[in-house]
Amino acid sequence: MNDPSRHLLAQTHRLRLRWWWQEGVSVRLYETLQPCVDWFCVSGQANELAVVLDGEQSIEMGPERQEWLLRAGDACLLPAGTPHRLQVAAGTKIAVIDLSAAGPQTPGVAALPRGVVSLKEERMLARLFATGELSAGGVREVAARLFDKTATAGVTPLALGHGTLRMLSAKAELDRGYTAPVRIAELAARHKVDPHYFLRAFRRAFGVTPLAYVQHLRLDHFVRTALVSGAEQSLIESASQAGFGDYATFCRRMSKVFGRPPSRLVQASPF
Repeated sequence: MNDPSRHLLAQTHRLRLRWWWQEGVSVRLYETLQPCVDWFCVSGQANELAVVLDGEQSIEMGPERQEWLLRAGDACLLPAGTPHRLQVAAGTKIAVIDLSAAGPQTPGVAALPRGVVSLKEERMLARLFATGELSAGGVREVAARLFDKTATAGVTPLALGHGTLRMLSAKAELDRGYTAPVRIAELAARHKVDPHYFLRAFRRAFGVTPLAYVQHLRLDHFVRTALVSGAEQSLIESASQAGFGDYATFCRRMSKVFGRPPSRLVQASPF
């Protein structure tokens, strides 16, 4: 039996997000509502292909603040686990497709040549923006074609600034254990640095504190679990598995980030 289509709807004063999922296929559609939106992201459990359908965005990554500017028709590949910041102009529309985690494994960015995403594929994604109508088979075909095109893409890795290798090791540890409490002193000791230095170096390398990084991973975990499981798993259970101990605090954070409480995020009907 085919898994039902589900989607997440979220809107704040800064941006609108529609996250569409069916049969293991995931597409996120972002639309900015302010003159300039600045936000921190981590490419999730798969490699992510970001396609700018309208407007422009810049991607900033690493302690050296490497930057890429993408305009309508441009695309980039973000290997799984890549922390980055986005500066996005008002009215920009971006589609993000999760691709197989096979392929590039080093955190970084691959700016893809124009034409990797065909005009037909751009129009298909734009139609999803407008109507929400797109078959899971159609998305899978697009994802498979794009993965084949991008599997050998040359990724520009994080520039290795002072202490970056240690911070990459600490980040990998948080990636593996983000559902557990974050203990900065223990984490710093394992990486043989002073806790205060550790906090500064981690923020310099990735743009956020270790706790903020973990909170992002937990929210991503919750949303993906909720999309896949639907009503089969309670919200409290999903939040607990994502690492949130206090459900009331979790609900307040979800409402702040997504503009609505967890109970109103995921739906099982067309856009």
